[in-house]
Amino acid sequence: LVQDEIEGMGFAIPIEMAISSAEKLEKGEKISRPLLGVSLIDIDNTYALYRYGVSIDDSINSGAIIASIESGTPADSAKLKKGDVIIEVNGTKIKSVAHFRFVLYKYSVGDTITVKYNRNGKENEVKIKLTKSID
Repeated sequence: LVQDEIEGMGFAIPIEMAISSAEKLEKGEKISRPLLGVSLIDIDNTYALYRYGVSIDDSINSGAIIASIESGTPADSAKLKKGDVIIEVNGTKIKSVAHFRFVLYKYSVGDTITVKYNRNGKENEVKIKLTKSID
């Protein structure tokens, strides 16, 4: 992002995540992130929805839509599918893709999370054991 046209762009990292990471680094620990194995789209990103050929029920107004699933990942094992809308993780309602990542990164590799999702207008729930993301 070094073009002249890009102005006023900033990135924020939640302070809880920064402090946790700093503490691990100070102890000499390596930071590893949990992996679910999905590519996600925000509900209001109509271009991406069209591009990936995904349509959702109009009654769904928050969550993160699965655009694709990486083979051999926890999401693949849990039988999640393209077009599923992740609406909740361990009781926390998901607002967007960024919020999903924030919630996911609170967990560690090896943790089991409960994911509530909407598929074709019907809510489903699945337990998923998180693995380590590829470095």
